[in-house]
Amino acid sequence: MLKDLNLKSVYDSSECNLITKLFIPLLSESFLYKRGVGYFTSGWLRLAAKGLDRLAENGGKVKLVTSPHLETNDWKSFVRGNKAQKDDLLYKSLRKKVSNLGDSLAQNTLTALAWLIADGILEVKFAIPNNNLGDFHDKFAIFEDYHGDKVAIHGSYNDSIKGNLNGESFSVFKSWVKGQSNYVEHHIDRFENIYSDQNDFFQIYNMPQAIRNEIVKLRKNKNRPYNLPDNHNLIKKRGIEIPKKINLYPFQKEALKKWFDNECHGIFEMATGTGKTITSLSCAVKLFKKVKQLITIIAVPFDHLVDQWKEDVINFGFNPILCRGSYRNWLGKLQSKLRDYEMGFRNSLCIIVTHKTAASDRFIKLVNDCKEDILFIGDEMHYLGAENLRKSLRQNYNYRLGLSATPDRWFDEEGTEYIKEYFGQIAKRYSLREAINNGFLTPYQYIPHIVELNDNELEEYNELTHKIVKVRNSVNDEDNEVLTRLLVKRADIIAKAKNKKRVLKELLEKQILNKGKESLSHTIVYCGRGEHKEVLKLLSNLGIQAHEFVHTVPTKERQRILDYFDEGDIQILVAMKCLDEGVNIPATKEAFFLASTSNPREFVQRRGRILRRYSGKHEALVHDFIVLPQTDKLDHLSEDMLKDYKSIVKKEMPRFAEFSLEAKNTFQARDKIYSILKRLNLLHLFDKKPWEVYEEYDL
Repeated sequence: MLKDLNLKSVYDSSECNLITKLFIPLLSESFLYKRGVGYFTSGWLRLAAKGLDRLAENGGKVKLVTSPHLETNDWKSFVRGNKAQKDDLLYKSLRKKVSNLGDSLAQNTLTALAWLIADGILEVKFAIPNNNLGDFHDKFAIFEDYHGDKVAIHGSYNDSIKGNLNGESFSVFKSWVKGQSNYVEHHIDRFENIYSDQNDFFQIYNMPQAIRNEIVKLRKNKNRPYNLPDNHNLIKKRGIEIPKKINLYPFQKEALKKWFDNECHGIFEMATGTGKTITSLSCAVKLFKKVKQLITIIAVPFDHLVDQWKEDVINFGFNPILCRGSYRNWLGKLQSKLRDYEMGFRNSLCIIVTHKTAASDRFIKLVNDCKEDILFIGDEMHYLGAENLRKSLRQNYNYRLGLSATPDRWFDEEGTEYIKEYFGQIAKRYSLREAINNGFLTPYQYIPHIVELNDNELEEYNELTHKIVKVRNSVNDEDNEVLTRLLVKRADIIAKAKNKKRVLKELLEKQILNKGKESLSHTIVYCGRGEHKEVLKLLSNLGIQAHEFVHTVPTKERQRILDYFDEGDIQILVAMKCLDEGVNIPATKEAFFLASTSNPREFVQRRGRILRRYSGKHEALVHDFIVLPQTDKLDHLSEDMLKDYKSIVKKEMPRFAEFSLEAKNTFQARDKIYSILKRLNLLHLFDKKPWEVYEEYDL
C-alpha cells in the first residue's frame, strides 16, 4: 500500500537517487501510474524496470502524456497543416525514433518496452501546443493503489537518464494526509483534462496504430519480462469486501436475500437511518463476488451526497469516480476508467453520479455502449420518477436497486408507476415503528406548539382559498400555472406565519433560563423559504451560536459546518431543504419545525435526520409549530368561514397525525389539539395517513 511507504515531502537528486528512493517504491505499490512529462526516453525504463515489473504484476497500467519533440521545420508545417497532414508529420517523426530504438537500446530494455505496449500496460499520448512552437513541458505524476490511496508528485524531473543525473527535485502530496488531498485531486484533474483532450491549450494525439505495431514487432523474446496477474489475484488486491466491523442486522440480511431472490431487482423501502446505504453496498459486494466483473453506478440527488457516499464506498473497497457539475470535471476521468475496464485492467468500476448528470447526454453516451454487467443504485429513487430524470434509468443497467424511505411520488401516479416498474417490487420494507422498537432509531417526544394566524394572514388565506376553488373548477388547462402560484402563495402564509418566530423566541428563552444555553447544542431549526436570515438574527440576539445550512452554502464548506455542529461549536443549524435527503447528522437531539410543506416525504425525511442513534443520545425532541386559525372565534363563525377554518386544520393535520402516532407521548401530544378537532368534527383525522387526507379533501 502507498500508505506503508515512508514518503518525505520533498526529494532532491543532490541528496538521493530519485529512481530507487521515489519512483521504484511508488511504482511497486501502485496499479495506476499517470505521468505528464516533457521528455520521456526508453532509457528511463531500464532504470525503473524493477518498479514497472511490480506494477505490471499488480495488474497495473501506465498512462503517459509527453511531447513528440518535432523539428523546427516540422513544427511550422504542423501548425499550418490540416488533420491528415498533422497525423502524417507525427507519424514520420515517431517513425524515425522507432528506427533508432532498435539500434540504440539494449535487448532486454527493448523487449520490456515492446511488451508493455503490446499488453496495453503502457499507453502513450502526445501533447502539442495549439498556438506556439513550444513543447509540452509539464512534469507531474500520480500514483494510485488498489485501496484508492494516491500520491501526486510535481517537480523539475524528466523521465530520462540525463534527468536522473541533473540536479532535480520533486514535491510529494498524499491523498490521506489532511490538507494535501486537494493538491492530489488538482493534479488528477489536470492530467485527465489533458489526457482526454479537454485542455484548450494542447492538442492531444494517440500513438498512431502503425507506430504501435512497429514497436510491438521489436519484441525479440516470446516471454514477458513480468507476470500478468490472474483475475482472482486482481479481486484480492482490490479488496472489495464488506468491512469486518460491519455486521448486518437480520432485517438487512433479509433485504439482501430477497433482492438476490428477485434476480437483483427491487426496492428497499426502509426508514431513514436504518442503513439503506450499508445494505445496498453489501448487495454490490456480493454481486461483484458472484459475477467477477461489475460496473456499479450510484445515482444521488444532491452534490453533498456524492461526498457522503464516497466515504462509505471507499470503506467497502471500491475506488469511486465522482461525476457531478461541469462535464470537464469528470468526463475525461470516466472515459479513461471505462477504457481500462473494457480492456480488462480493472474488474470493478464504481461511479457516483448526481441524478442530473446521470440523465445528461454526455454521461448516457458513455455508459450506453457498455455491454458488461452494470448495477444501478438509485438513492432517494423517488426523484428519478420526474420526467426530466427518467432518462437516467437505462435499459442496459441489468441489475437495479432503488432506495427510499418514501418511494411514492407526491401526487404523481405516473412517475411512481414508472420507477416501480423500472426497479421492481419492494424487496424489503422496514418501518419507523419497527426501527424504534428494535433499537435502530432513537425514541422521540413530539411537542406540538399551537400558533394562530393573525387577522391579516387569516383574511389573505381565505381570499386565496376562494381563488383556488374557482381556478380548480375551471376547465382551462392554461390555468394550471395560476393555480400553482396561488397554492404556493397560500402555503407561504402557513410556513411564514408571524407568530411562529414569537413562539420560537419564547421557547428558547425559557429553555435558556431553565437549562442554560449549552442545552441547545445539537439542535436544528427548519424554517420557511427566505426566512433563515431573520431566524439567525433572532438566535444571535439570544447569544446562541448558530449557522445557516442552505443551498447557497458551498458544498466544500458544508462538511466543515457539520463537523463544528457535531463538536458543539455550532449549537443550532438553521436549514431549509438541504438537510432533507441523506445527510448524516446523528448528533442532532432536538429540532424545531418552524415550517414544513404538506409533502409527507419532506417531513418524514426531516424527522429521520433527528432519530439516528448517537452515543449518549437516549431520546430526541421534535417541536412542531401547528398553525391554526384563531380558536376563540370558532363558536361565532358563518358556514363559509367555518369551512375555511377547517381547510387550515386539514392542511396541518397529516403531519401532526404522522408525528404523534410514532412518538413516546402519543396521547399527551394529541391532547393539545383534541378539543379543537372535536369542535370542528375532525377527530377522525387522527387516524388518517397523509395521502388519505389530501385525496379525500382535495388539498
